[in-house]
Amino acid sequence: MKQLNDIRNAPVSQYMSQDVVTIEGSKRVSEVVALMKTHGISSVMVNPRDESDVYGIVTEKDVLAKVIDPGKETFVDIWNTQAKSIMTKPLVTINPQMSVKYAIRLMHNIGVRRLPVMDGTKLVGIISETNILHVVETLPVSNETAL
Repeated sequence: MKQLNDIRNAPVSQYMSQDVVTIEGSKRVSEVVALMKTHGISSVMVNPRDESDVYGIVTEKDVLAKVIDPGKETFVDIWNTQAKSIMTKPLVTINPQMSVKYAIRLMHNIGVRRLPVMDGTKLVGIISETNILHVVETLPVSNETAL
């Protein structure tokens, strides 16, 4: 299907979310969870501390695995634990011109569901599996047979 091929070959900038929610690393995990709920998102980016630092990310998976049930009998306080202590960092990032198909392959190969999109050192968006699936959902139903 030509439309699907067009999506695969489009730059991620065409489908990425541009309104990325960012926080400071000192924010509490409880605040991160509240932001995720308010914005209906599954991750927030953690701002660099300074020009020599890089972005981090806190995902729902981080909260579940590192705070809610870290797999040991240790209590992690969601109200006093800072985002920086559970964030994933450093991140694999991509540029806005990368094609959707290569972004999907990269996500699959490294085991992530989203990739921050950077234009140089500036965060310009985030592309996720969900972004891509929402675009595919808009395609008309076709009777073409895939080869």
